This record gives sequence, C-alpha cells and structure tokens, in this order.
Amino acid sequence: MKRWTSFGSLVAAALVITACSGNDASEPTSSPQTGSGGQGTAAGGSTGTGGAAGGTAPGGAGTGGVVNLPPGELVCGGVQCHGGGHCSADGSCPPFLSDCFASTDGLDTCDAYCRDRGYLCAEKGCGMDGTALSGGFTWTSYTPDHQATCTTSPASDHAGQSACGGVLWLTLSTDEVVRCCCKQ
Repeated sequence: MKRWTSFGSLVAAALVITACSGNDASEPTSSPQTGSGGQGTAAGGSTGTGGAAGGTAPGGAGTGGVVNLPPGELVCGGVQCHGGGHCSADGSCPPFLSDCFASTDGLDTCDAYCRDRGYLCAEKGCGMDGTALSGGFTWTSYTPDHQATCTTSPASDHAGQSACGGVLWLTLSTDEVVRCCCKQ
C-alpha cells in the first residue's frame, strides 16, 4: 500500500473524500447555491483535477449568482413560498403581488386584503412585475380596459407607494382592479 507523502496529496485525498460524502448537490435548499470546481495535486506530484463540481439549485445555473425560482417552487426557511424569486436576506419568503380584486370585494386597503388571504402587507415591497423590490410599490391597478391582463401583464395603469392601511378607493376609481404587495 502506498503512503501519502506530500501535503498536496493529503489535500487532494481530503477533497475526494469530501466530494464523495453524502451531500447530494441536487437536493433543493433554501439558500442560493453557486458552483465551482477544484484542483489538487495527485500522488507522485503530477497535477490533476480533484474536488467535485459545485451543485446547481433547481432552476439555476452553476455559474454563480442568485437563483430565481418561479412562484410555488421557492422554499425559504422551511416554508413553501407563494411568490417566486429568491429568499430574502433574512431567510424569509419574498413579497409578491396578490391576485386581482375590486372594490366590490369589500376590502378597502392592502392591509385588509393581504390579512384576509392569510398574509401581511409588504409596503413598497414589489416591482411592477410582482417581484420583490425594496422601495417599490404597495399596490398596482388596472383600468376597466386592461382588467383582462391584470395577472398576466407586468404593465399596470397605476402603482402606488402608499401605506398598507391607505384606503385604495380614495385614490383609484372604484371600477379599477387592484393587486396588493403581500408577504408571508
């Protein structure tokens, strides 16, 4: 049996053992993952590849960066998120734009609408396309001519940064439909 005689050889052996341990890189995780390869020195002093390629989270690329997942596929802190994108810095689910609703639904504020659905209002937390955005919008609205595209178009007719408790129908026409920025 050959003995490991150089420090580089020991490092290469440790990388191989680590790569072969039970951490399956295809398992979904709640944090973004990046991938990278490694190099080590093989026994006898020749250079070869060692280590294992980094894993890729579902829906992402192994080139680095943050993985954005579609709505319904994101899990943050062990919670299945309603919205998509990526987990917030604190590990929680990101804000998302709600379904469309009208004044006839009897919910006059985004706070009331989100609470009615089991969520919290995310003041200024969403972009026009429904993705999480710090300094974004609390609500978006669609006039009667564009109500058919309320959940499919990122271009709304109006958007507001008002407080979650602001009465929507004081600002908007009662014939508009609204989407509120909510969070879990």
